[in-house]
Amino acid sequence: MGKFILCSGTRAKEPLRIEMTDTVLYTIEELCYYLYQHIYLITEDFFSDNVISWLEAETGQKILAAKLRDLNRTQGSLKDKVICVLCSTDFYTEKEMKELIVIMDKMEGLPLIKRRKMKADIYVKYERYLYAAREYETILNSKDASILTPEEYGNLLHNYAIVLMYIGSLKEAAVKMKEAYQSNQNKESLKSYLLILRLMGNTDKIDTEQKDFLVPEEMLLKLDEIFREAESMESGNSYHASYQKLKDAKKNSDAIKFYRELDGMLEKWISEYRNKVS
Repeated sequence: MGKFILCSGTRAKEPLRIEMTDTVLYTIEELCYYLYQHIYLITEDFFSDNVISWLEAETGQKILAAKLRDLNRTQGSLKDKVICVLCSTDFYTEKEMKELIVIMDKMEGLPLIKRRKMKADIYVKYERYLYAAREYETILNSKDASILTPEEYGNLLHNYAIVLMYIGSLKEAAVKMKEAYQSNQNKESLKSYLLILRLMGNTDKIDTEQKDFLVPEEMLLKLDEIFREAESMESGNSYHASYQKLKDAKKNSDAIKFYRELDGMLEKWISEYRNKVS
């Protein structure tokens, strides 16, 4: 889990499985760590009967389970539930818990749509792309989307398009990335859109869009550079496959494999964009 966790509580025979991040927890201390590190993902429905029953039966936390059931019954706040769990151990200091409370207070002040965006972005971080796709789609189709600026809406579309690429929907990704650029007017979205078209081998569309969007020469050169680097990669140097294998995957309609093997070339690019819009 990225940190040494000294556990003094009972170790569960049957772990608690957190599907949204594909995480397995065995102790109350691990649950505390999970809550603290993933607070942007935690919603009211996290403290379900299943989680409470696991705490009671597997870790022996009968008093904590009773408190959580009471908070659910009285519609206690998410903050109260999180703090209730954290206070059941000495894993975090009072100072650390106060810092977390400040974060939760800020989250409560955010519009629901922006909290959901945080959640979707974290799904991407943990490579839970189907969850991320559903979350972005829900956000974009919600009434609350009307409060977003054109730039914010376009940035969401950009992220959604990236996720669609990861799950193999290149054609739909191209549509969403084009919409992203039309909304946010960000050159990174335009560049990504043209790259997707290149991946699809849609040269006629590329020529048309380059003229319609007045694509600068330096951007075209950047795209050419990316593909030259792909062609020069040798199979077996690293986890990347050769460009020829990419083309073979595309030819065989294996879009998922095609994009995943191109991941190395795009990773830095995507990361830079996320840093700009986060």
